Formats: sequence, structure tokens, C-alpha cells
Amino acid sequence: MRFGKNESKGLAMIEVIDPEAELFAVAEQVDLAENAFYVALARRNEAQIAYLREPSVMTREAVEVATTAEAVAREILDAEVGWHGWPAFALQR
Repeated sequence: MRFGKNESKGLAMIEVIDPEAELFAVAEQVDLAENAFYVALARRNEAQIAYLREPSVMTREAVEVATTAEAVAREILDAEVGWHGWPAFALQR
């Protein structure tokens, strides 16, 4: 790394560290989206089990709500992964 006439070593270090910090921030956002998706998936599974054990209008509506929440969480995760140009190979449909 070269330093220009007006560039200090401290500024150069910040420029080197900044991409790394940005990468960690992006990874954290993807991790949060992935966790939200898996929570939504688990809730949908629980709702389906409850419906199979005791079919009713209320448990059927719970399945529909949980399925919608899962789809929304999946779209958010796909958007986070796609937004950063990463391949979405981890969650194949």
C-alpha cells in the first residue's frame, strides 16, 4: 500500500478495515434473515402438526398465517442474498 503526500497511515488503515467491517455487517444481515426464515419454517411445521392433530378452522388459519410468514421470510432472505450478489445455493427450492 502506498501513501500519498497528504495521506496518513491511520487513514490508510481505516480504508483497509472498512471493507472488512462492511463484509461483517452484510454477513450479519444475511444471518438475521436466515434465522428469521428458519424460525418461520419451524412455526409453520408446528402449525401443521397442530392442524393434523386437531383439525379446526382456527388451526387451519394458523397454518395459513404461518405459511404466509414463511414465504415472506423466504423472500427477505432471497433478497438479502441476491442483493449482495451471493449465490443462493444454500436454500434450494
